[in-house]
Amino acid sequence: MTTLAVQIDQIAEAFRRRLDAESVDFVRRYALHGESRLALETLCDYLCEEGVPIDPLV
Repeated sequence: MTTLAVQIDQIAEAFRRRLDAESVDFVRRYALHGESRLALETLCDYLCEEGVPIDPLV
């Protein structure tokens, strides 16, 4: 995995308690397969759709 993919994976994992596991795993699979842009876009979509608050310390 690239550095960016690893960072996206870590960010997605940080939201595991706020998003359902399936959504987090979906984002992580995109990152794992080199689709970093799509992974980040999907994570943002999930966060917006679910109204997940984003804490600056996450």
